[in-house]
Amino acid sequence: MRFTPSQIGVQLYTLRDHFRTREDVVHTLKAVRDIGYEAVQFFEMPIPVEEMRDILKGLGLRVCGVDVTVKRLRSELGRVLEEMKLLECPYITYSYGGDWGRPYAHGLEGYIADISAVGEQLKETDCRFAYHNHSFEFISYKGRNALEYFYEQTEQAGILAEIDTFWVQHGGGDPAAWIRKYKGRVPIIHLKDLAIGQSEGKVNQLFAEVGNGNMNWEAIISAADESDVEWLVVEQDTCKQDPFLSVKESYNYIKAVITR
Repeated sequence: MRFTPSQIGVQLYTLRDHFRTREDVVHTLKAVRDIGYEAVQFFEMPIPVEEMRDILKGLGLRVCGVDVTVKRLRSELGRVLEEMKLLECPYITYSYGGDWGRPYAHGLEGYIADISAVGEQLKETDCRFAYHNHSFEFISYKGRNALEYFYEQTEQAGILAEIDTFWVQHGGGDPAAWIRKYKGRVPIIHLKDLAIGQSEGKVNQLFAEVGNGNMNWEAIISAADESDVEWLVVEQDTCKQDPFLSVKESYNYIKAVITR
């Protein structure tokens, strides 16, 4: 495979309980660097971006993505772009649910219009917006899968895809097929495993460390390799153990797969 360990990142949302103060920031970023990660993705910025840049440079960490709400992109795009330049990051990322209430179909057309307007503005910059999916987009909408419809309607505006492999599988899709479907349009994929648990006679789908569930990682990472994906980013929404141990397990598994 063409992937190297330097392309494995971690979405810091996984470690959100340890990312609130400056002391937290330093400790957490040092911990992920010690695990082997060379890149991080931000879900929020608890300290000034200039200070964050200096800490990152001191640790030898790159930024592969920054979550920014569409509301903020529409109201202060100039400042966002300044921050992205400071962090040397070309990918602004976000999902639907943080800006608009569910059900998805209710606000989908408005969201498409808003994010397309942002995408058109970004064409004049070095940044692009990549949409992070969950599984609620797998509803039927206008005779097709709503996520397909979204990507179709936003392609002309330059909107990219941040495919979350767990949520595609959770929605009944094939993650490898979805990555291949949007080849060249998927700079980042999110990786966490889907395990099956049983409690009180009920079967549940659970978040798990990469390699500890039932997803076909060889196929997913091969598809990413063939589809010009730049970043393999670990994001585990909830962890049953210390999240630092979770992201370490996922890193070690992914590294083993790509270096075989």
